Amino acid sequence: MKLQKTIIVALLFLIISSIFFNFSYDRNKKLALIIGISEYKKQWSSLNTATDVKLIKASLIKKGFKEQDIIILMNSEATKANIKKYLKSIS
Repeated sequence: MKLQKTIIVALLFLIISSIFFNFSYDRNKKLALIIGISEYKKQWSSLNTATDVKLIKASLIKKGFKEQDIIILMNSEATKANIKKYLKSIS
């Protein structure tokens, strides 16, 4: 339970960071990493982040992000290795 809360807090931090901070090589190019996890085994089984991810992506596009510059990792794609890989690629 404590680990699940920690994971959720970490994911929310990453999502919020992707909205408010410009991770980019070039100050004129905006890049974002959106992480959505809704596949939980127990208490969190009713969560569904698919809608949230779509809304966040749409908001980023309205803020000037290009669709091809938004990386989305959903559920099984959102591994520690993938998150590190994509954060490295956009920093």
